[in-house]
Amino acid sequence: MRRRLRKWFCLILSLLLVLGTLTACSQSPEKTGNNGVAGNSGKEEAGIYDGIEPLETETELNFGYLTGSHHGMIIYMIDKMGGYEKAGIRANIETFGNGPVMVEAMASDSWDCGTIGLGGVLTGVISQDMVVIGAAARDYDSLRIFAKNDSDVVSAGNTLKDYPGIYGTADTWKGKEILIPTGSTLHYVLSTGLSKFGLSDTDVAMTHMDVPGINTALRANKGEIGALWGSFTYADEMKENYTVVMSANDLGIELPTVMCANPRSYEDPAKYKAIKKWMELYFATVDWIYSSEEHFDKAVEMFTEINEEAGATGTLEENRTVLENNRHYSLSDNVKLFNEKTEDGSMLLIEAMHNDPLLFYIKNGSYQKGDDTKLLGGYFKADIINEIAAMKE
Repeated sequence: MRRRLRKWFCLILSLLLVLGTLTACSQSPEKTGNNGVAGNSGKEEAGIYDGIEPLETETELNFGYLTGSHHGMIIYMIDKMGGYEKAGIRANIETFGNGPVMVEAMASDSWDCGTIGLGGVLTGVISQDMVVIGAAARDYDSLRIFAKNDSDVVSAGNTLKDYPGIYGTADTWKGKEILIPTGSTLHYVLSTGLSKFGLSDTDVAMTHMDVPGINTALRANKGEIGALWGSFTYADEMKENYTVVMSANDLGIELPTVMCANPRSYEDPAKYKAIKKWMELYFATVDWIYSSEEHFDKAVEMFTEINEEAGATGTLEENRTVLENNRHYSLSDNVKLFNEKTEDGSMLLIEAMHNDPLLFYIKNGSYQKGDDTKLLGGYFKADIINEIAAMKE
């Protein structure tokens, strides 16, 4: 009898332990960060994507974006916050060093859609019929060209009355080796800056490098002048040893980064629906970021996380500065840019933001006459933007 009681006691004790464990689990959910975003898995719990209907059929999308880019970080955030899973998208994400390299990968259908800057747009549209489907983020403040503090470009000071933020003279710039991703937005900034001194690209020696590589070289004192973008430009180490001698802001250059699509993916009905769903997720994420200070802080944390994973290290404050000075475009911004035209009615506002730099490149010999006609041949498409806007009405 005693043995039987002991057996029942052990069984009851075991059941109580199991129930206690289950109760503890139900009362202690996965630790979450601010705003309901799970701290460990990063999955979305705050309803960011509640208003987005999932695809009827799960679809695979391959995304491309540039390492360390603030426009590309939204692609990453959607993944971390469970947006793709919720929307029925199987996401594969790949990063590239610069726009032209990303465009080269499109030729082999390595990506369906993504975000890219000026250099990628011009190369992609002109050479491979890439489609521009949305404006992603402003790209003004962090496009900067640095020179060593002891460079004669720096010691010459600000010599241009109309451009007080630009350093040097024609003589100090001539013959300089400049580390730069050619064909990129930084190339355009350099070309524009040189023109203010009456110089062209042929007056300097451009050494093509990806921005992460340039950042590494400058920090190792292996280059006198180099071009950087994104969080790289706000690093304290750069401020200590280098001076910003040209920037898009100081030259009055306003450039957008864009959402783009492989033309073959854009024409595929299933891929088109998935790309549209991605853009819905993108705008929902942008709205969430700017809806509160807490959300913005979380976005800064995630931007820092993505940079660390990609080897583009930067502090929270550096990445905060990037996002503060280069805001993402909202859906309403996109409706305007992709539907309203310039004063003369010749092109869409978003087309003009790319055509003006292209005309400059053509004048400098980097592109050919007629490339501007190709650029304005209907590759900036408002279809998805307008469809999403109509859903919101």
